[in-house]
Amino acid sequence: MCTLIGQIHGDYEKSSLISVIEKIFVPQKLPTALFCYSDEVAIEVMSWIMKHGYRIPEDVSVVSFDGIPFAERITPSLSTISQPVEYQAKSIINGMLYLQDGAERPCDEKENEYLLQIRDSVGIPGHYEK
Repeated sequence: MCTLIGQIHGDYEKSSLISVIEKIFVPQKLPTALFCYSDEVAIEVMSWIMKHGYRIPEDVSVVSFDGIPFAERITPSLSTISQPVEYQAKSIINGMLYLQDGAERPCDEKENEYLLQIRDSVGIPGHYEK
């Protein structure tokens, strides 16, 4: 079972990102997982984690959004959630068809199809307690 214990927000600057990571990584209370808003941010986070002697996924798992090709080539490879281009195209075309017909697109018909790519950055951390 997962529990969200908090969210920490920052801006898009690397210095802000480092400040956020330092707030999260308290040795006596390590998170079991980090969910980053983009693959690029996750890669920076992973770099900081490893530079400070922590292991991925043995100490903490990392997951993000985007699905950039580079996420598969780093070590450990990054688990990511992507929305493949064909899904995006389908959603755009369906939206345009609604507009063409002069109809308002119902919220419940919006496609949100995502692909979870589980790779090496996810595991059960050694400090995990049930």
